[in-house]
Amino acid sequence: MTATPHSPARPLTPISEAAARLGVTTRALRHYETMGLVVPRRPDGHARAYDEAAIARLELVVALRAADLPLRTVAEILDAWSGGGVQQQGTVQLIEAALGRARLTVERLEAVGRAARRDGLEGLKRLARHDAADAAPAVQ
Repeated sequence: MTATPHSPARPLTPISEAAARLGVTTRALRHYETMGLVVPRRPDGHARAYDEAAIARLELVVALRAADLPLRTVAEILDAWSGGGVQQQGTVQLIEAALGRARLTVERLEAVGRAARRDGLEGLKRLARHDAADAAPAVQ
């Protein structure tokens, strides 16, 4: 990811203010930088600060992380979206795939909840045995 020129007419947001605005820690923002998800400015050569484009990108990162997407998937989505055009369709496909995985997780949790309400601990044990049997390799 390359940095874009900063317009002096638009102020930069210091890392501490950006973290507070986004509801994350400064450590998280530095980690996102390390992962290549965002490139902060360093107007004084040291302190990180963000322009509005970087803040908008970080808002998307935070929203995707809040949806429990791994940072690797977040990076893929950001890369696809930044590419524009056909690549943006890839973004939609990545998000839909993540949504499908989330739906499967919800279905599994609902099954666990039903088993717990219906049969208590015995229902959960039965469900665990069923899941273990499904995961076991077939014997030939």
